[in-house]
Amino acid sequence: MQETIPIGFTALEKTSSEAIFTAQDRIVKFVAGESPLPPMN
Repeated sequence: MQETIPIGFTALEKTSSEAIFTAQDRIVKFVAGESPLPPMN
């Protein structure tokens, strides 16, 4: 997931388990190794 946060806001990692959280300038990324959704049939 990638989001652009508004000017003046700050993104902080709270709990990410095994996901990777990055924040640079106003772009925030949260990357998980596996999909949190069940597979579709």
